[in-house]
Amino acid sequence: MKNLGIEDNTVVVFTSDHGDLLGEHGKLNKGQPYETSAGIPFIVKYPDKIPAGKLIETAYSSVDFAPTILSLMGVSSLPSGVNFQGVDGSQELTNQQMVTANAEQIVFSFDTGNTPIWAAAIMDGYKLVVSKNGFPWLFDINRDPEELINYASSKWHRDIYVELREGMIHILKEYQVPLTEITKMIYLDVPTCADKDDVLPINNGITAFCSDIGVTMDIGRCGKNKVSQHCPATCNACVCEDSPGMIWVGSHARRCDTLDLLCDNEQVQKFCPKTCGTC
Repeated sequence: MKNLGIEDNTVVVFTSDHGDLLGEHGKLNKGQPYETSAGIPFIVKYPDKIPAGKLIETAYSSVDFAPTILSLMGVSSLPSGVNFQGVDGSQELTNQQMVTANAEQIVFSFDTGNTPIWAAAIMDGYKLVVSKNGFPWLFDINRDPEELINYASSKWHRDIYVELREGMIHILKEYQVPLTEITKMIYLDVPTCADKDDVLPINNGITAFCSDIGVTMDIGRCGKNKVSQHCPATCNACVCEDSPGMIWVGSHARRCDTLDLLCDNEQVQKFCPKTCGTC
């Protein structure tokens, strides 16, 4: 490009397919919402327009590539019938700020395999993942780049959780998300009585999970406050309270006060034990 004299007015893009977990999180291959599986590089060189060394921290997705690159190329009109679901990020790429971030921009990612089981809402280093049968996970990539901790029940993360949850509800209503085609019940909040999936808070370097209590670990561990708070369901330490949050049922997000007629469903029973009389 230098020899041809076109280096300064040529857009060069480096990107790729998503990665492979290679055993991370105990999984192989891809198709998971973790960064090492779903995240991809997107590096753009355009000396005449984009400042060298610029860093963008706004959440973008693959559907944003086409409108962004076409705009960088000066394509202002599209053929009839061509529409993009993505957003044009060219203005953020070309402004003179060296670090930019739109903390309010949410992107969505869905499992699209033969048996899709998850959907994710991502914004500003946070990622909310809902799934078939499982409880929601909230990842904080800045605090926990290895994605080992679930912040869904963290009071410090409540505002960001609610914002991402509302975005998820909107997308479940407005688009044909594959997850909704295989299940009619999705936890949008964690039930009041739910074991945490994180490693147990035990000293002496012991690594264990709630599922190990009563199996490879003495049930007596439940006598410790930290363990019973971490594993209330396993330790039979639950209080009889409905979850104050929401669960996706059919085509709507609903709270426990509207679910009394669905108490024959196991997921509703876990979410609304007081309403359903299961505690």
